Amino acid sequence: MISGMHDKIEKPQKLLPKEEKRKRLRHKGDVEVGRQITEVVDELRRIIHQRSSKAGEYISKYGRENLRNLLKVLKPYEKEEDDRDLREETTDPTFVLRLKGEADKNPELRKIYTNILADLKKENEQKVKNILESGIGGEIDRELLSYLKEHTYNIKNSVTREQAERLRGDFPQGNYLYYGAYAEDMIKIIGSGQIMSADEIKAQTSEQVSRGGQGAPCFSLNEIKLMPGTSAHIMGVLISPEAVLDENRQLQVPDYRAAISEVRLHVRPDIQKESEKKLYARADIEKGYAVVSRSDVDAVQKIMASNGVRVRGILVFSPVEIREPSFPEYTGDHKQLSVNLENMFSQAGIESTLKWEDLLPGEVNMWGVRFVHSESTRGSECLVMEGGVVQKKKCEKAKERLPRRDAYDGLQG
Repeated sequence: MISGMHDKIEKPQKLLPKEEKRKRLRHKGDVEVGRQITEVVDELRRIIHQRSSKAGEYISKYGRENLRNLLKVLKPYEKEEDDRDLREETTDPTFVLRLKGEADKNPELRKIYTNILADLKKENEQKVKNILESGIGGEIDRELLSYLKEHTYNIKNSVTREQAERLRGDFPQGNYLYYGAYAEDMIKIIGSGQIMSADEIKAQTSEQVSRGGQGAPCFSLNEIKLMPGTSAHIMGVLISPEAVLDENRQLQVPDYRAAISEVRLHVRPDIQKESEKKLYARADIEKGYAVVSRSDVDAVQKIMASNGVRVRGILVFSPVEIREPSFPEYTGDHKQLSVNLENMFSQAGIESTLKWEDLLPGEVNMWGVRFVHSESTRGSECLVMEGGVVQKKKCEKAKERLPRRDAYDGLQG
C-alpha cells in the first residue's frame, strides 16, 4: 500500500496551464513515436542482415523487398547523431502524419511496422521482468519488506506531516542529487547497497555497454536535466549532498563539456595520491530514496528486502506520466520528474540553497540545449563537507578521462 493519504499538509501543487499541458502531451506522443521508429529501424537492419532472432520469420513472411521498402520509409525520420546535442527540445510533429500517409499507400508496411514494434515491446518487457526477478538475492526479510511498504510514497500525493519531517531531516540544506540508472544497473546497485561509477558497474557484467559517468558516480544537482534509464521502467536514487560527502570526497563539475546540473563524486586528489590503486568514490544507497515506477515498485521492494537494503524511502510515480528516459536524446520525461520532486519538497517546506550555475567561475556559455562549454566549467568550485555543512570551495579537482564522443551522456553513471 502506498502511503500519503492521511494527515495532509494542505499546499496546492504547481499546475501547468491547460494549453501548456496539452502541448506537452502532444509533444510526449511525438517523442514516443520517434523513439519507436528508431527502434524499428534498428531491428529492420538486424532482420535484413539476418542478425535478429526474428530474421528468418520476417523475411519468409513479408519478403526482403517489403522490409527494405519500410526501412526506406522510416529512415528519413531518424535523428541525426552528429547534432543531437545541438537540437532544440522538440520533435517534428509532421513526421507522424507522413509515416501514416506512406502506410496508407501500402497497408503491408503498416502491418510489418506494427508487428515488429509489438515484438520489440514484448521482448523488452520480458527482459526487464527477468532482470527484476534475478535481483532477488535470497529469502525475503518480511520485517524489512513491511518497513519498505510503509515508507513508499507516491510523489503526486499530498505530503503528510510525518513525511515532511522525514524529508526535512534527510535533505537538511534543501538540496538533492538525482542518480539515474538502467534497470539492470539499478539491480546491481541495490545488490551492493552502493551507488557506483559506470566502470565499477561494468566490471560486474560481461556486457560491453557504455553508460557515461565512467570513473565516478554522476548526479544531477537540484534539477534533472538528463535522465538515463530503461523505457517504461525509469529508476533512480534521490539523495542529499550531505549523505554522499565526507572529509575524503568531493562533488565536482567536470572541466570538459558538462551537462547542465551535472556533478560527479570523486575521492579527493590528495587522498588518491596516497594510494597505488585507483580509488572509486561510492555513495550508500541506504541514505537515500529509491525512485521507481509504480509498475516496478513491488519487485524493487522484494529485491531490497532480499538483499537487506533499508533505504530511507521509495518514491513512486505513474509509468504513464514518467515513461521515457532522456538519454541519449533530450526529449524524455525528466522535466515532469523535476516538477513532481519540486512540488513534493515545496509541500514539505524544503527550499534549495544551491544553484549549479553558482559553482561555475563566470558566465555560462551554452553548447546546444543541454551542455555547457568547457571554457565555462573549467575552474569551477567543488562541493565539500566542512563542519558538518556542505560548502562551495575552490579545490584541486580529481582527474577525469574524457569520454569518447559516442559514449558520452554527460551525467549519471
